Amino acid sequence: MTRPVPRRIVISPLTPQAAGEWVARLAGAKATGETLLLRVDGASFELLEAWLATLRDLGFEVLVHARCAGAPEHGGVLGVHLPAHERAAAWRARVPGLLGQSVHSIEEALVSAAAGADYVMLSPIFTPRSKPEDTRPTLGLDGLAAACAAIPIPVIALGGVGEENAEACFAAGACAVARMAQSATSTITTAKKIVATSLPKKP
Repeated sequence: MTRPVPRRIVISPLTPQAAGEWVARLAGAKATGETLLLRVDGASFELLEAWLATLRDLGFEVLVHARCAGAPEHGGVLGVHLPAHERAAAWRARVPGLLGQSVHSIEEALVSAAAGADYVMLSPIFTPRSKPEDTRPTLGLDGLAAACAAIPIPVIALGGVGEENAEACFAAGACAVARMAQSATSTITTAKKIVATSLPKKP
């Protein structure tokens, strides 16, 4: 593994307009400690570079999603995150930093690990709050614990994770939790709250 895997991740809105508004809101206050996953469809390489420069100036560390234009070529990022259907082996040599991948089962995670991924983002642990219509079976805490025990690389829990269950995800073995940023109503205070609830409390 090239770098430690982040423990606290907030995932950007999907559309360029919503992502731009989100970056602008984050620029309203200096913030450090969060890791952001920039996952935007349809934004140009130049626009993504401008957002990344803004976020770096604010003190954020950033992962870029493979769906972002020129994902492996963006400088100053932690690494690249792949969707489940991508072949991690095809990306490993192109990504000098972290290489992560979305997965939905232990089997998918084992394939990712064997192909050189540094971490997997496993979902859905609970019903996704951003997709209330999602009817996929959830893994639950027992499924998360079983996955963390079986997968040889760090597991990040995604899907319905909030302040009421983040600690339970850590107790089940997750190295981190992730949550989608709200596209219209989130503020830097909301982002900080997401981050704070992802850390286990000290006894």
